[in-house]
Amino acid sequence: MRIKFFTLTLIILSSLFLYVQPTRAFSISPVKMLVTMDPDTSQTVLIKVHNTFTSNKSSQASIFKLGVVGVIQDNNGLPVFERGIEDAEQWVYPEASVLEIGSNQTKITRFIIRVPPGAQPGSHHVGLTIEPTSANSVNAIHSRLVSLLTVQVAGQVAERLVLTTWAPKNIIVTDKKWPFDLEIQNKGQAEVSLDGSVIINNWQGREVLRAPIMLGNKVLPGAKRALAPVVSATDHSSLPGLYKARITITYGLTNQTASAIAYIWYFPIWSRIVVGAFFAILLVLIILGIKHKK
Repeated sequence: MRIKFFTLTLIILSSLFLYVQPTRAFSISPVKMLVTMDPDTSQTVLIKVHNTFTSNKSSQASIFKLGVVGVIQDNNGLPVFERGIEDAEQWVYPEASVLEIGSNQTKITRFIIRVPPGAQPGSHHVGLTIEPTSANSVNAIHSRLVSLLTVQVAGQVAERLVLTTWAPKNIIVTDKKWPFDLEIQNKGQAEVSLDGSVIINNWQGREVLRAPIMLGNKVLPGAKRALAPVVSATDHSSLPGLYKARITITYGLTNQTASAIAYIWYFPIWSRIVVGAFFAILLVLIILGIKHKK
């Protein structure tokens, strides 16, 4: 009886896994584009949308809504897609507001770019959005895909990176892991790549450490980035005292540099023990000297 009950249960569970409700999904390409344009010109970019939903009804189609959003970076360098944050949102629009694609079919849609006269030279970033509408099946997976479009407007462009913060998290440290706070801001008109390093000098001015700093991907115009690099001191910088930490960041196509200096006191545990023992011995000697005078 128990065997029959187990067999029946297994059959029921298997039937549940054999019946899978159809879901809607789609893909787009390319996911990233770059165009260079002069002010007062137009250009068209193409996006291929593939509706991977399969159905027994060959006539069943999916409807997708097309749109444009601005792109900014958060403090971690990740893209944030929002409306009303980039002038170039007004330059780009889809040829049609919706796109109807049959089951397991592919269509190409067009986005038109019109750069106005007097547009600011440099890089402008927008997201071309494709998302299913609520008119689709109740089983639809409502997700939005974005193709990142960079519009580079020709003209004289300035690259300028500013180090707004460079400071140790703690002025006094006791181990060989020295954490810092670093914040940078791109005040130029183009995205810039980054390459950074830190040089540690002792109180005598002698270099005791040179180490690279990971700064992440390119920084978009106007974006800020907050980092928390950790410098690992070596045996050469194991003596207690005041150390100078200079950070240098090389950025952009012109390889300009931005640098800043911070100071940090290094007192390892053993140095505190030595200092404590020294003062203890000094105190004993003073007490003995006073008693001897008496």
